Amino acid sequence: MGLWRCTILYLLVILWQQCEGSALSEYVSQFEVLRYDSQVVHRNHQRVKRSLYTDEQLTISFASHGRSFHLRLKRDTQTISPFVKVEVPADLEGLDFSHIYEGTLQNDPGSKVWGSIRDGVFEGVIASERDGTFYVEHAHKYFPRHNSTHAGFHSVIYHNDHVDDPYTKVREGHTSGCGATDDVAAWMDSVQNSADLEEEKEAAARRYLEMPAHLRSQYKYKKWLDTQDKYRTVQEESGFHGIYDSILDDYHNKYSEEVNLRHKRAVGIGVGEDNKGTCSLSIQTDPMLWHHIYKQEGNDKEKTRDEITAMISQHIKAINHIYANVKFNGKYKHRNIRFEVQRIKIDDDKPCRANYVGETNKFCKANVDVSNFLNLHSQKKHDDFCLAYVFTFRDFTGGTLGLAWVASPSGASGGICEKYKTYTENLGGFRHSEKRSLNTGIITFLNYNSRVPPKVSQLTLAHEIGHNFGSPHDFPETCKPGGLQGNFIMFSSATSGDRLNNDKFSPCSVRNISLVLDAISEKRRTNCFTENNGAFCGNKIVEEGEECDCGFDMDECQEKCCYPLKISAADKMLNPSAKECTRKNNTRCRTSSATLRQTAKNLPIVKEIRHLALNQFQKRNTRNAMKAQRCAPRENVVGQSALLKE
Repeated sequence: MGLWRCTILYLLVILWQQCEGSALSEYVSQFEVLRYDSQVVHRNHQRVKRSLYTDEQLTISFASHGRSFHLRLKRDTQTISPFVKVEVPADLEGLDFSHIYEGTLQNDPGSKVWGSIRDGVFEGVIASERDGTFYVEHAHKYFPRHNSTHAGFHSVIYHNDHVDDPYTKVREGHTSGCGATDDVAAWMDSVQNSADLEEEKEAAARRYLEMPAHLRSQYKYKKWLDTQDKYRTVQEESGFHGIYDSILDDYHNKYSEEVNLRHKRAVGIGVGEDNKGTCSLSIQTDPMLWHHIYKQEGNDKEKTRDEITAMISQHIKAINHIYANVKFNGKYKHRNIRFEVQRIKIDDDKPCRANYVGETNKFCKANVDVSNFLNLHSQKKHDDFCLAYVFTFRDFTGGTLGLAWVASPSGASGGICEKYKTYTENLGGFRHSEKRSLNTGIITFLNYNSRVPPKVSQLTLAHEIGHNFGSPHDFPETCKPGGLQGNFIMFSSATSGDRLNNDKFSPCSVRNISLVLDAISEKRRTNCFTENNGAFCGNKIVEEGEECDCGFDMDECQEKCCYPLKISAADKMLNPSAKECTRKNNTRCRTSSATLRQTAKNLPIVKEIRHLALNQFQKRNTRNAMKAQRCAPRENVVGQSALLKE
């Protein structure tokens, strides 16, 4: 029996060696397997998890694709907010984010790594400027667990160049898998232009009063004054007293000396320029996705939960990687656009069972087309978030992978920061009104009965969020170059991801998105972007792990000794190992005292010393105050209180 078992094992190992280099799935044409010691990695992960410091490092080394990989990882504490709101099934414990990591490749300047470590196995993305992007996945997503385990490997790795979309030519409508076909786009446009006029007027007037004075003077005031009858009647209801008087005062005073002086003085601020460029996200996963992952993870609820959180984190990290590298230059400079998950809602499939007693889940409906699925999601109020998405695992007709509402710089509702309000449409000859949130979108991980690989689903999410930010599909021909470099994110074929342009925005998309961000800067659209509390290169603040921070690129960088976020080609030629937010070699310059103070303030040891000193100071003053209350005259107690306040 032992000999028979050994023979089978030997044959399995030979079989997997022969399979390496062949197709992994319909989407992935070549792959290799990984066999590093997962038990050692798991022990190191437990050490990092117990550590009091979030920058505690973990390393993983392996060889594949003719090179060595040395991953240097630390816990990712920025992609998912530390204050994230979590909604999970009652019988499931709260979410654990300790398995989510980010980092770099050793001796590979400019590289980025992100993913998760579960059961000692890394799964995620390895992006190297030198060698391209690699994807690592658990082997059991493609092979039966017992087969891959017996053959001695736990994960598979494949290169970006070997990912292709086999269904491009058979899809209906837009071949990217975006659900905005001509019919769907016409329906969406009619909804977006049907917002309740009274609600629109109130929202517009509120935004108007929030405008800087120099911007108010640039508009034709008649359109604002046309709302005067509305605001004479609703001032008391809205609690916005004097709204009409404020608008009227602006009309009479727009040529005053004070307003004109403010106009000359004021300088517009782009989204993100003041470090307030974070788009907050609500991510919900539906029962269909739970059902698929639950089976994939051997009917283990905790593993299903962790797989879903890892999936969410990796997708948001991927779109941050794309959007953070774009200069949205419109009327203003928009920088440091990033995304942070502030709500996660995980639906299991119990409400979909025939004998279930309890609150129903509208996402249990199996046969729902993509526009109705988006509409179901949009019926909820999502005012607390910049964008709200649903991740699902359902095969939409026509090969659709996603759908989202498109933002406009003026006129139509929808897209980033849109609020919950009433829309009216014609259904079967009758006018139907209902409230919707149009800051929404959806993506699916199933296409033509095949699981979609991470590269494709990550580009799909970037594509749909591009719609939310104001970009339609790429046109004219100048923004659809094709050829060896391929087309851009907002073009139909961008989802394959194997060409240089596939994960970049075209000049047309950058221009369209910049117009929407300009409208937000000028208060013509609601601004819901928030301050980024995490450390990142390019915000001109020297933070932990940075030697310097002079801004986004060489146009913004005023320090000759520092590399910006985007390192120029000339600097890379001079120093191939150049890394963003580090000091240049062989340069002499004087660091500003403000930079030195900021750097020192963010060093871990300085933070710890300041914390201990503050505690000692507070304890000493508390004892002195208590003694003063027992022994000193009243005026001395007051003096001690003043000292404490200082």
